[in-house]
Amino acid sequence: MKKIIIMVVLLLVLAGAGVGGWFYYQGLQEPEAVNADAPPPPPPHPVFVRISPVVVPVIGNTKAEQFITLVVSLEVDGDSKAAQVQEQMPRLVDAFIVALYGVLDDESVMDGKIVNIPLIKGKLKEAANKALGPGIVHQVLVQTLTRRGL
Repeated sequence: MKKIIIMVVLLLVLAGAGVGGWFYYQGLQEPEAVNADAPPPPPPHPVFVRISPVVVPVIGNTKAEQFITLVVSLEVDGDSKAAQVQEQMPRLVDAFIVALYGVLDDESVMDGKIVNIPLIKGKLKEAANKALGPGIVHQVLVQTLTRRGL
């Protein structure tokens, strides 16, 4: 009888230790936050808006000496900004033509027969920021630039 009581007491002690340990470790675990740390929305994917070809004459002393044709795409964030660029397309093309006339007139963009593409990209980005507002156009991609002499 003495052995049975010792066995029951040991069994109760072990069961109590098990239950106590289970409650102890449940208190140490951090409860999972319910949507507290929701991941931020992914950044909008870049969209490239193609601009219709821009043709600018290079005027000499008495007449047009050559024509420069430029095909450009603009990198913007998301479809909403692409739609905004499409809405403002006439203003944008006008700003591009004005900017190109400025750099072609003082011949800073021409080094003999070589055209300085990075300078043109910078001037077109400045013109796009003026026409559309800052931060809409991230990059100007020059796809084709051709010179045709007369």
